[in-house]
Formats: sequence, structure tokens, C-alpha cells
Amino acid sequence: MRMQHGAQWLRQQNEILRLLAIGAARERVLSELAELLRLEFPDAAIALVVRADGEPFRWSGGGDGLAAAALYTVVRDVSDLDRAEGWFELKQAVATPCWDEFARAAGYRGLWIEPLHDVDGLRIGQLLIALGARSEADSSAQTLARVGATIADLIFQRDSTVARLQQGRELYRSLLDNHPDAVLLIDADWHIRSGNEAARQIFGLCADDMHGQPLSALFDETTQASLEMRLPSVRRGIAQSLEATALRPGGARPRELELILVPLRDQPSSSGLFVIAREVTRFRASERALRRTYEQSLLRRDQLMELNRVAIDSAAIDDVHGLLLQLARSMVTVASVDVVRLGLQPLATQQHGDEVVVAMAKPREAEQERLLLADLRRR
Repeated sequence: MRMQHGAQWLRQQNEILRLLAIGAARERVLSELAELLRLEFPDAAIALVVRADGEPFRWSGGGDGLAAAALYTVVRDVSDLDRAEGWFELKQAVATPCWDEFARAAGYRGLWIEPLHDVDGLRIGQLLIALGARSEADSSAQTLARVGATIADLIFQRDSTVARLQQGRELYRSLLDNHPDAVLLIDADWHIRSGNEAARQIFGLCADDMHGQPLSALFDETTQASLEMRLPSVRRGIAQSLEATALRPGGARPRELELILVPLRDQPSSSGLFVIAREVTRFRASERALRRTYEQSLLRRDQLMELNRVAIDSAAIDDVHGLLLQLARSMVTVASVDVVRLGLQPLATQQHGDEVVVAMAKPREAEQERLLLADLRRR
């Protein structure tokens, strides 16, 4: 008999695996599991009691409602079942009235229990098979019961994984849509697949206009050249960062950005990348304004230092000749002045004699200064 069932077991298991692979609904796969278990336990009452993702789940593998109600009541009232495994005989002392009535009618004396576990190995429930005697659970039956429990494990682990994956996608989408920086998803051909709301605002494009555009089309020529230099490294899986200038439609003012190129890898080479763009237009403008302020402060400092020096030198002057010399020195420091010639008439000093002349030049005009003084001497 079991030799005849062998081929059916294989067909049934293959069908269950196929349903799991295509993502069939839980109830559909469990109905196939019930048929598989019926091959070995045709007269047994079968049930699953599971706490999946914090929610209780109960399933009866066929039979009448009384069988399911009796098994669920046993699970609820007999606390030892949460830890039991293998044969568990429900004696009159621990059995419930509902079980007693059902067991007498169906001839059941106990349960074969196979525990169910999640991906972390924690027990989340059990497969219950009500049998008339311990002998019905021989080695072959135990093997099939274990196979059934393993399939049930796979069903609930798959559903839990799908639920968590969906939660992760929703979380990812929420983080992406609400991220203050522009985030672009780029395919392996360096075309834009999608972008968040910040990207649409920074680049001034709607989702339809952005989709399918080459990444380089968003930036000026200097940034395009930088991208060309860095994309080969990104293809090898190495993240890159650079400063960029983003063009905006309609002749709007370009925006200054900091770009981070993060490769996406599901194979030896990059299959695309994330581009994270942080706008720094105001920050860069503040930097430039601060730099100008600093440069102006240095210039004013130098001017103040020069005025202070002139004031100190002027305070030491005790005659008009010293004032003439100080004036010449001050004038020759002016950027647009190369040579200074000052003359002082004798009347200004209340003396008789020739005009007093001072000639001074910048170091690069030393030869011109020498010629000027020679000319003055000849006169």
C-alpha cells in the first residue's frame, strides 16, 4: 500500500513546491498539504495552530467542524502542548470535555505533534494529528508528519518574509520620498529610472520628463567631464563624490550640488547606481561672501597698519624737509605711482638758496630714479 502511495507522495510534494515557488495563496498550499497528509493518515483529525507575525492562525485539514473545534480547545486548555513534540497522550485527567466527547466518538487517544519554527528557529506553533493509538505513528508516518511540518514551516516563513519585504519596501519608499536630498536611481546604461520629490524640485523636472534621461543631461559641461572620469570607478563598485552644477530649464539659475555616486551591485560589476545630490548653492554663496569679507578685512588691516606707520613717522618730523621726505615715501607706495618728484622752494623754509628737490621711485624703477637725480644735478 505504501509503495503505491510513494509516487503520489512525490507528485503531491512536487505540486506543493511548485505552488510555493509561484507564490500561491496560503490556503491553496495548505489544501495540498492536507491531501499529502491524508495519504498516510486517512482517518486522522489534522490541524495547524500557529502564531504568525503576532497573529493567531488556525487551520483544519479537512474533516468535520467538531474535529477542528476539539483540537483547538485542546490547544487552548492544555498548556503542555506548547512544548510537546512527538506522541502526546491525552488522558482523562487533562483532557477537556469537548475532546472527551469527540475522542470517544472517533476513537482517538492522543496526538502526534510536530513543532513549527520561524526563520530564527523559534517555535511558532504545531502541527496536530489526532490518532487512535501510538502504533499508528510508525517511522514512515513520522517521516511524512515531519515533511508536512517542514512544508508548513516554509509556508509561514515565506508569508512572513513577503510581509516583511513589503514593509521594507514601504519604509524605503517613505524614506526616499521624504529625504531632503535629491535621490536618483540610475540603470546600468546611466539613464534615470526614478527620482524622489527633492530631485524633481532641484532639477526642475516632473517624473515623466526625468525618466529615461541620461544622467549627464542634468549637469553643465564641467560636471559632465567629471562624471565621465568617475563612472568607470563606479562600474567597478567604488563609490565616488564630486561637486556639480545642475542646469535648470527656462534659463533659471543653476544650482550648486554635492554628488555622491553609490554603485548598486547584484553581480560582479555594477548594475546601476544611486545618485545622492545635496544642494549647497546657499552654502557656497555664504562661503564666497565670507571669503570676500575676509579679504577686505585683510586689506583694511594693511591700510590701517600703513596709516599707523605714517602717523608714527610723521610724529617724529621736526622740520619741513623731513615732511617733504615723508610725503615722497608715502606717495611712492601708491600702486599706480612709479616715480615721485617733489620740490620745495626756499621761501617755504624762509631761507635763501636753491629749490630743494626729492626724487623717489619704486625698486623696479631704480634706474629711472638714478637718471632723474642726475638730470636734477646738471640743472
